[in-house]
Amino acid sequence: GKYDLCGALEEEGIETRDMMPVTTQPCFMEFFKDKRGFPVAEKANRDGFCIPCHPGMPDGDVERIRGVFEKALSGES
Repeated sequence: GKYDLCGALEEEGIETRDMMPVTTQPCFMEFFKDKRGFPVAEKANRDGFCIPCHPGMPDGDVERIRGVFEKALSGES
C-alpha cells in the first residue's frame, strides 16, 4: 500500500510527503460549497503522496527513484 511504498522510498533516503488536500482548503470549500464533491481529487488527497521532483533533477536521481518504485511494487525486498 501507500505506506509500504513510502517506507521503501524513505529507507533509501528519498523523502515523501502527504498530498496537500487542495479540495479542503477554505477558499475552495467556499467556492465549491454547492457542488457534490470531487471524488477523484478526494481519493488523491487521501491516498496520494509527493516525492522530490523539479525540472533540473538529474537523470540519475530520476532513475534511482524509479528503481525504488520498481523494486517495492514488484514485492522484492
